[in-house]
Amino acid sequence: MIDVILILLFSLVVCLLFYFVYKNIKLKNLLNITIHFNMQLLVDNDSLNNRLKTALQEIENAKLVDSDGFLKFISDSRDWAFAYIEEVQKALAEFDEEVGPQLQWAMTYGNLAGPTVHSNTIKIISEAYDKLKSVLPENNETPNN
Repeated sequence: MIDVILILLFSLVVCLLFYFVYKNIKLKNLLNITIHFNMQLLVDNDSLNNRLKTALQEIENAKLVDSDGFLKFISDSRDWAFAYIEEVQKALAEFDEEVGPQLQWAMTYGNLAGPTVHSNTIKIISEAYDKLKSVLPENNETPNN
């Protein structure tokens, strides 16, 4: 009878041992699957972070390019404006050199003979000339000199 109890007890221990080994293998497989899944999530997360950083860097670079283009436009516009101002001031100075003495003579000596048909026209031209001359700088220098 003791032999039967020992055999049953031994069988129970062997069955329990197989059960726990089976459970252990099943848990190991589940743990491996979970670890693999978590590793894949980490790789995907890292990949998405790299894509996001690249996209943000591209956006920042695009902003810099746009900003550089705008600054170049401003600089070119400024240079063009100064060149235009210089040309206009030179043209007005040449006009002053050519017309100034003639208008001065007409205003001084042109009225000696009395009023003529051109007296009113000369007066209007002289007033417009004086107004133009008032906006010219005294020393013919431009603002960017």
